[in-house]
This record gives sequence, C-alpha cells and structure tokens, in this order.
Amino acid sequence: MVRTRAAGIFLTPLLCAVPLGGQERLEIVSGEGRVVLEGIEWALVEEILAVNHEERLIYVGDLGDPFAILALSLEDGSMRGRYGGGEGDGPGELRRLAAVAAAPDGVLVSDGGRVNHWDAAGNLLSIWQPGASTVTALCSLAGEPAAALFDGVIRRSPDGGGIRFGSRLASSESPATDREGQIGAQEFMEFATAHIACMGGVAYVQMGNRLLAHRPEGLTSEIRIPPPLAQDAAARRPPPDSRRLVPWYGSLSTNGRGRLVLGQFPRRGHEVVGAVFDPLSGCYSLIEDRGDRLVSRRFMGVHADSAIIYGRHTRSREVEGRTMNYAEALAYQIALHPLRRVSGEPCPPPPGSSR
Repeated sequence: MVRTRAAGIFLTPLLCAVPLGGQERLEIVSGEGRVVLEGIEWALVEEILAVNHEERLIYVGDLGDPFAILALSLEDGSMRGRYGGGEGDGPGELRRLAAVAAAPDGVLVSDGGRVNHWDAAGNLLSIWQPGASTVTALCSLAGEPAAALFDGVIRRSPDGGGIRFGSRLASSESPATDREGQIGAQEFMEFATAHIACMGGVAYVQMGNRLLAHRPEGLTSEIRIPPPLAQDAAARRPPPDSRRLVPWYGSLSTNGRGRLVLGQFPRRGHEVVGAVFDPLSGCYSLIEDRGDRLVSRRFMGVHADSAIIYGRHTRSREVEGRTMNYAEALAYQIALHPLRRVSGEPCPPPPGSSR
C-alpha cells in the first residue's frame, strides 16, 4: 500500500547564511595516498557505488560478476561481502544492477523494480517493490530504503508499502501523482539520470540542475548548488532539441561528516571535478584534479580527508591515420588521494561534527 504525506508541502528556497564567493578550493594530490584495489581484470561500473563511512566499506558493481554487489574494505581492498549473484526474479536474485546504497545494517540493491535488503553477513532481510517508479536512485533514510520520484521521494513504510512525500514544483499538483508517463523527453532524461543522498533524516535529490531537500514531514526546500558547478553544468548541455541522454552530474553522496558531495564527469582541460558543501549554510569547497589530461581518472566521492578516485581503463584506436587514446566508463582501480587546500578558507564544521 502506498500512502501520501501531503500536508504542509511547499517549495521554499533555502537562504544561505554565509557568502558564496571566494570559498575554499581543494586539490586532489594524485602523487600521495594509497591504492585500495587494482587489477586489469576489474571492470567496475561507475554508476554503481556506495560508501559506508563508519565501517570503511565501499560497495561496487563489477562486470565480471554482473548480478552481485561486492563489499570491499577501504583499508586494503579485501572482499568483505557479496550480495546477490543470481539472475532472475527470485529472492535475492537481480535482473540487473540499477542502484546501490549503504544501510545501517547492511546494503540496499535495486534491480530497477525491486529493492533487496541484505544484512552485512549476506542474509536477505526483505524485498521491497515500490511499484511507483523505476528505482535508479536509492538511499537509506532513517534505516528504510527510499527512492527518488519525479516529484518527490517514496520511502518504505513499516507495513512494506510506501510513503510518498515532497514536491518538485510549487503548485497545487498532488505530490502523489506519478507523472513519469506525462512528462516530456527532456524531463524524463533528467529523472532517468537523477541522484539521491540521505543525511540527517532528509532525502536530497538532484534532478537536472536543481537540488531539492525532501523531509518526511512534507517540507521541500531548494538547496543552492555551488555556483561554479551549476554554471558549468548548464554550459555543457546539448541543444534543447537533442535527445541524447546526458546526465547533469556524475554523482551525489555524503562525506560521512554532515556534508554533501556533488561530482561532475571528467572533461579534458577542465580541472573542477566536484564540490563538498553544507546544504544548510551553502558553504562549499571546490575539488580540482589538475593532473588528469586524458580523463583517465574519475572523482567518485570523498571519504574522511581523501578523494575516492576510479582509475579508468584506457583504449587506443585509429582515427584518420592517427592513434587516439580514450578512457572507458569502466574502472580497474580504486584509490584514495588526499585533498589539499590551495586557496580560500574552509567551511565551519556542521553542528555536532567532530571537525
């Protein structure tokens, strides 16, 4: 059963308490840090990744094991768990890997239509079928799986159904309306490439060039994306009549310390790859990768004081008599590289944070 929490839903821009200009810039120090995992046999799927900061685990999908999620130690890359492994619709089986999220007691994995919940030991705890949407953006909200909808969020209810909350537009339209069949091609592309991250009892959804904070009690607030990232994302858009599926951003996650992390796709000649920011104050730190000229690395998130970097497989091909090198969207390496401040001042730590 799906219930709707509609009372008190409205859209409110969040006012930033600090000025946004002249803030911190961090550089990924590629010559320092450590390699967590490396091997030419790995083909890690960039869209499938989650981090359990407390347990120091990273959950990944590998083409060599296409129907399972692997839990790896961020300390030494050792295997700590394997979830799934069979193709199908049975308990614990997966049709594909659509999304993964760390849960307090294990891991959540979506195959597009269902969300499987395993504990850390690999025991299947539950299977949730939201029924409202294709689940490609998933997080754990107060211990329950939650998925992004076009106009809000759906979270598993205690009876195994779903509770919808939030809103995309400031209008009288009910947030319970599943509008995926009624939206235009461009809007559907934004939904299909949306990201979600849950932190502090709030579900943050990036869709297009907007970031909305949805609270279970019904309040939706707009969070300001760090302006340099928002401006660059807008400048990279294809023509309005294009039907190419081009994501606005590469990832949305948390750093385990009360901040959101928004990642961009690497581009030749473009050093800014993401930002760490406080959704309450708007204070942000830009992250730069100054040494990657072949886009052979991809910034995937932040753990502690280090950037999580995927080393990508590279290939060569002949184009009009010239040898061209290019990077694939598959990784053979996971590395942690420290972040070093190169300018600006750091943001104050979030309330209750140790830093």
